[in-house]
Amino acid sequence: MGWAILVLAETEQHAHAEEDGNFRILHVPQGRHTVQVMRVGYGVGEWVLDVDDDVTDLTLRLVPQALRQSTTVVTSEQTDRRSTLEKPEQSMSGRQLRQNLSGTIAGTVALEPGLSQRSMGPAPARPVLRGLGGDRLLVLEDGGRTGDLSATSSDHAVAIEPLTTERIEILRGPQALLYGSNTLGGVVNVVRGAVPRDRVEGVNGSLTWQAESINRGGGAGVDLYAPAGPLSLRLDASLRTADDMGTPEGTLRNTDLSTGNAAVGAAWVHPAGYIGVAASIYDSDYGIPPDPLGGHPSGVDIHMDRRHRELRAEAIARDIVPAQFCATLSSVQRITASIRRNSRPTAVSDSNSAC
Repeated sequence: MGWAILVLAETEQHAHAEEDGNFRILHVPQGRHTVQVMRVGYGVGEWVLDVDDDVTDLTLRLVPQALRQSTTVVTSEQTDRRSTLEKPEQSMSGRQLRQNLSGTIAGTVALEPGLSQRSMGPAPARPVLRGLGGDRLLVLEDGGRTGDLSATSSDHAVAIEPLTTERIEILRGPQALLYGSNTLGGVVNVVRGAVPRDRVEGVNGSLTWQAESINRGGGAGVDLYAPAGPLSLRLDASLRTADDMGTPEGTLRNTDLSTGNAAVGAAWVHPAGYIGVAASIYDSDYGIPPDPLGGHPSGVDIHMDRRHRELRAEAIARDIVPAQFCATLSSVQRITASIRRNSRPTAVSDSNSAC
């Protein structure tokens, strides 16, 4: 039997059996020795023999034995109830998020290590992680798919407004495959908190505004939290407008945009969990710059209308792994595009998902 390990206990000499099972140990002192033989899949054999001046030949036999290991129990705990990802590698929130805030989610995270963006204008931008984008990178909103067509076509925008975002989480590596078989690049999860997950003790909120000189644009967003008896309420709204972009060569036509977003949510929050509902609307009109070689000499106008309804619940029991239930429902999402002086629908997307 090959590949066995032989050890002389008294002298700590050892040898490895060859493929045919033969072995040789040289310069063994005279006297009594204990031979131990070990091989995976067999029990440890032990023999006592006397060694003299002559060559000692041995034939050892091992008894097959199944491997026995102690039981290992692995448990996990999601420490941050606000996160819908399993241990995100990177998170942007608070001052860091506000300092990097851009007109799109892709622009907001573009300066982070390993991240960039691809864009066909100010509005239709999407993140690229380690060179992988499109359907190789999954963009989520509160852990659920957005239902837009940005992954399949570069002229469609991500239907998430960064002005009312609480946190952006980034997940890289093989863990991303938990959220889709083709997410080789990673996952970008935008946490908006449409359904409140924490009890609200008093009225509070925030106001965010920004301005851009390159296109004489700007945006403003507000989110408000308030208690209502046993319920916690959340309301947010935002508006963003911009004219055509200016370049050293002149104005880049058909790059204007106008986007409005509003959401309202309510939840009953308890130390053992919460249950709540939310509804939101996202309406955007933006342009794609002219491309004479691609067949659109006057550019393309795109109108996006997304209506979203969400039901979310989570229950946590003491000394038990948290059990989470989440259901997300999206109404019909209509995306239409029109070539100047010619109008035609290009895409209609219906989205219903559960997480």
